[in-house]
Amino acid sequence: MSKEEFFILVFFLISVGSMAIHNSQAQKNFDYQSTINKLISIIVIIISVILLIITNSNIFNVKWYWGLAITIPMLFVAGPLLTNMYVFMFGIKSKWYPSLMAGKHVRDDLHFFNSIITFILGLIVYLIS
Repeated sequence: MSKEEFFILVFFLISVGSMAIHNSQAQKNFDYQSTINKLISIIVIIISVILLIITNSNIFNVKWYWGLAITIPMLFVAGPLLTNMYVFMFGIKSKWYPSLMAGKHVRDDLHFFNSIITFILGLIVYLIS
């Protein structure tokens, strides 16, 4: 596995994981998502998964369906772990605001923007390699 393939896997796994966290938090908080946000999240997830399948097929030199079989466990195991590490170290946070639930001022992680940034980085590395 080359360095480019490694970074492609990492960036796309973080992108899918961040978008999944964003969607689950939006449902939990009853946030209204516009049609554009939903469309962007669907496109980012679909393109990321397709490029992950292609990259895994190239790394392991197998057919696309075996690449899919390799990608699915990666999405559920490595994706959340990499996403949490990325958000902890480099994640974009919101401004401080008062939270009635917490009883103090808090900041939230902006997973939607983290997902878009890592998707663009992964796409650039994919197109270069």
